Amino acid sequence: MSNSLFGATVSSTFGKLVQTVGGYYYDGYGNPLDIGSGGIGPQGPQGPTGPAGSGLYYIQPPYPAGPHNDGDRWYDTSTGFEFVWITDAGGSQWVMPAR
Repeated sequence: MSNSLFGATVSSTFGKLVQTVGGYYYDGYGNPLDIGSGGIGPQGPQGPTGPAGSGLYYIQPPYPAGPHNDGDRWYDTSTGFEFVWITDAGGSQWVMPAR
């Protein structure tokens, strides 16, 4: 996921946003943009509650006894590593997520 705003259209007034430097915004020509300092507006309404999770999270040194479901997580307190239970062509096992 990129946080780059290069080439993003800000508005018809400001055109293309190229970069921010030190909290200031500059247009595609390097000119500083005054986007105002309107402050923080009121908080919007709370959105709907999301679905309940179905996975379990184990925190213990030995691997937890099964059965397990895909997506269960285990934090091995003896090593400091986290694992995820997956099922793929190689069977079902604990794997380390990519760092």
